[in-house]
Amino acid sequence: MIGTGRIAARFVDEIKYVEQKYQIGLQFVYNPHPQSAAYFADQHNIRYATDDLATFIDGVDAVYIATPHETHGNYIRKMLENGKHVLCEKPMTLFETEARELFALAKERQLVLMEAVKTAYCPGFVALQELLNQGVIGCIHDVEACFTKIGSAAGREIWGDYAGSFLELGSYCMLPVARLLGTDAKATHIWSLQSVTGCDSYTKVIFENKIQCATVKTGLGVKSDGELMIAGEKGYIHIPSPWWMPKKIVVRHEDPSRVELYEYPFEGGGLRYEIAAFANKIKGMEMCSNVKQEENEGEGKETAFLSEEESIWMAAQMEWFLQQKKEMIISDQWGEKIKKPAIWAHRGCSARYPENTLLSFEKAAQINGIKGIELDVQMTKDDQLVVIHDERLDRTTTGTGYVKDYTFAQRLHT
Repeated sequence: MIGTGRIAARFVDEIKYVEQKYQIGLQFVYNPHPQSAAYFADQHNIRYATDDLATFIDGVDAVYIATPHETHGNYIRKMLENGKHVLCEKPMTLFETEARELFALAKERQLVLMEAVKTAYCPGFVALQELLNQGVIGCIHDVEACFTKIGSAAGREIWGDYAGSFLELGSYCMLPVARLLGTDAKATHIWSLQSVTGCDSYTKVIFENKIQCATVKTGLGVKSDGELMIAGEKGYIHIPSPWWMPKKIVVRHEDPSRVELYEYPFEGGGLRYEIAAFANKIKGMEMCSNVKQEENEGEGKETAFLSEEESIWMAAQMEWFLQQKKEMIISDQWGEKIKKPAIWAHRGCSARYPENTLLSFEKAAQINGIKGIELDVQMTKDDQLVVIHDERLDRTTTGTGYVKDYTFAQRLHT
């Protein structure tokens, strides 16, 4: 295990339920802070703990990564390069290109790389797909998924550049979107409520493809009903809160008296399902055959796996959200939606350095929060473009007169 946060502690508890059957055990914990690694290992009876990554790599066959979001990519790459199977907490990565590169590396090294969105591997979600495949509500046209929390978010979840409700909870809500609408769905609208820490305390995103749409809602500090609704031509499916731990599926039709209720197990915190799937996938790869899972109660089937395509799509949505966040939505005191002002470096960092010079541009590029750099051009007598703001030379150079009256060869000195 890499990381010793709250989810790591839950992972330790959950692996106990599957370790004997799947011959998988937690032997080693790594944290760059030695005291944290040692304390965690002592609290959870883990045999080895270290702050030395090379020592850790030598001692394990597979890795579970439970570190802050922005660190996932580097850890995954390091582990794959050293021949380790990887199960990584969601979001696996925040960038589409990085996700593609990591899956390509895993394939090249014949290793398992899997994203840990527990809902994807549990019996209720597998059953949901089977019901939909049977056509119980006909063609699907709309999906609504919500996951919100109040009071339980702290630390990295609400502080920092990679904090906020969408990055923290969006993977869960995007899972049914990717699975039911497909990965060609595009985000077409985003609205966020900004918290006092600068991250989003509530976000609503709308996705759509040619004939379907979906609404995803996430919150850390704003509460809504955590349900999943799927609308079809013959009826709709409702999974009540908390839908990401699905124990009950309700199918309703036009006739209000026609209601079908299905119930499924969801044991513990649900992490045992993804651990079992991870172990099975490793075993299947080692046997050079498809993974075959027993259909015992409480265990996921092969169809439960979150696909490479779905993980890449979710990474792309995270990246898009981060891009939009830079110029996004602020809700003012009247609830009006306005954009954050974009700050451009006028003629570079012209307040401190000679304007429209390479030095001025380089210094501007080093300033956090700058969206872009503005420069000006004029044309010389011999039709060459030069970077200078004024039509005349007098203010910023040792020359006089108009730029258009000089040739480029005459070298205008600033």
